[in-house]
Amino acid sequence: MPILSLDFLSDVASLYELALSKIELKMNEREKFVYLKEFVKKWVTYYIQQAKIPELGTHTHVTGGAEGGQLDHGLAMTAASLLDDDHTQYIKHSLATAISDFLVASGAGAFVKKTLAEVKSLLDWAADIATHAALTTGIHGVGASTVESVSGSQAKVDAHKDLTTGVHGVGAGTIAKTADITATKLDDFAAPDNNTDLNVSITAHGLCPILPNVSTKYLSGTGVFSVPIKIEYLKVIAETTALTTGDGKMYFTVPDSFNGMNLIDADAAVYTVSSSGTPTVQINNLDYAGGAQDMLSTPITIDASEYNSYTATAPPVINTSYDDVATGNRLRIDVDVAGTGTTGLDVILTFQLP
Repeated sequence: MPILSLDFLSDVASLYELALSKIELKMNEREKFVYLKEFVKKWVTYYIQQAKIPELGTHTHVTGGAEGGQLDHGLAMTAASLLDDDHTQYIKHSLATAISDFLVASGAGAFVKKTLAEVKSLLDWAADIATHAALTTGIHGVGASTVESVSGSQAKVDAHKDLTTGVHGVGAGTIAKTADITATKLDDFAAPDNNTDLNVSITAHGLCPILPNVSTKYLSGTGVFSVPIKIEYLKVIAETTALTTGDGKMYFTVPDSFNGMNLIDADAAVYTVSSSGTPTVQINNLDYAGGAQDMLSTPITIDASEYNSYTATAPPVINTSYDDVATGNRLRIDVDVAGTGTTGLDVILTFQLP
């Protein structure tokens, strides 16, 4: 039985402290005790086998080989002390000879190097993937769920496309076949929202805008409801006939299609301009209720050297107190000022329902 020196015991104490620093924090107290016991036992055995524990007195350092003058273990360990290959409990960097290599437990108390391909083979992923890709059944399980194969999915799509029944279920709802959808009438749908999303416009087909509930309004070509107007063009004086003053130059009887309308505009034109003076025209309703009334508070005027009243300095103004007409009313055209050298006279009257 060897006699252990104090120097050796000091070495063991150092190794003990080193072992404590390597213990996993997750170990319980019993696991830590077993680990330390085995650690000390291993190193005592190793020292005895290497004849590094003198039976008498103090021990000496290793004097031969690459480790001469150095301790083999513990805190005095250096890179030079690892040049031999007698430390199987360490992992050598020289194992890392290729990118993506793995260290795998051998089952014999040591790690061995495995390439990426070898690891894949161990995991058997490639075989599983190949098996999955080759599946031909309609549905195959993956964990707690199922995955449809490509061929199975396509078959179901084709079957769905060829359905001829009126309605078939999809989850909690139903979907009508194309023929039934195209045959569905507009009035079978629910009432639409009250908005302008689908209104007809000048750029797209659509639905009629909401009705204004005004009987005199009509939908125009711009998609807007408006009250239509009616225009009456009167040839009062021939183009080459000199314009003279006087009431009753022409009479116009209101037709029934104008009944209830209002006069909203009045204009006039001549064929030879006045060299001086302003031709002036008034419109009188002879049969207005309560007696004859002038319909214009400012009569139609044509400035000297002008052919019509559209550019008049003083445009005509309708008298809204007497602007309405009824079927059979007689309207009289009066010329209050003829101007100088003026010939011809046309009067344009515009009416609209209120």
